[in-house]
Amino acid sequence: MLGIGEGGAFPTATRSFTYWMPATERGFAQGITHSFARLGGAVTPPIVLAIAVAYGWRESFFLLGGISLVWTVVWIWVFRNTPAEHKWVTPAELEEIGVKSSEMHSAAKGKTPWIMMIKRMWLVTFVDFCYGWSLWVFLTWLPSYLKDSRGFDLKQMALFATLPLMAGVIGDTLGGVLSDLIFRKTGNLKLARRTLLLTGLVGALVFILPAVYTQTPITAVYFLAGSFFFLELTNAVLWSLPIDIAGKYAGTAGGMMNTGFGVAGIVSPAVFGFLIDATGSYEVPFVITAALLLIGAASALFIDPNKHIDVAEPPSEDLRPSFAK
Repeated sequence: MLGIGEGGAFPTATRSFTYWMPATERGFAQGITHSFARLGGAVTPPIVLAIAVAYGWRESFFLLGGISLVWTVVWIWVFRNTPAEHKWVTPAELEEIGVKSSEMHSAAKGKTPWIMMIKRMWLVTFVDFCYGWSLWVFLTWLPSYLKDSRGFDLKQMALFATLPLMAGVIGDTLGGVLSDLIFRKTGNLKLARRTLLLTGLVGALVFILPAVYTQTPITAVYFLAGSFFFLELTNAVLWSLPIDIAGKYAGTAGGMMNTGFGVAGIVSPAVFGFLIDATGSYEVPFVITAALLLIGAASALFIDPNKHIDVAEPPSEDLRPSFAK
């Protein structure tokens, strides 16, 4: 049930960015959003561990649930589906975003072009699967790896499991900023998106293999932090692609893409654990993870964000992203 609730968060955020952010700032918007998601993952383990030790594991659930409920109330009070509906947004800001209020209100009308969306988004979904496989390795197996393979105790684990995640916080925002910068400087959206995808996935591959084979535990943590940093360079770009390709259908396209990530979340931890049991080592599952990073990088070379989803009644000129004008 928690997964069902969380599953719509990022696709919905992606849908809102279509109308809340100018085309040249969507990478940053996605990056900062996912950075804070990683920040939550980075700071939570030591906090939960401290609460569990002092009071019990159930109390940590009560605390986190209570904070979530408070934030939900604040979000409902502040957020609006479009900037035109929000009383704090000025006419100058609406002009900068570049989407007319009438178009924002009519954007949800019309049938979803499922066939065309599948044709445009299947490769992005596959690359997201390759990215998600590696991410879930970090999120689910990193503490066990540090304990079983590197010999860290509980207190060391709380620290060293956090370092790679903190590197990901930086990578998330930087990936979006760099992609937007390339787009503004060159006007080439394909170059802006592909460059970060390729750099991130190949960089994660370059760092993850030394992390497995180095003899020094601390050095392994540094390599893992480098790998996660590069991996997260791709995240903002992946989540910008549904907006680039699908426009007003970005929420649906984002959910479709995130299915690849969700499938990776189901398969990756189980296969990783099975291989550890079968081989008695972390080497084979990490090598398979590296291979998927390579396959994802090669596949990213064929992603074209300029191939938009065509609809029976094309959106007006102002509704299209600025790169299409």
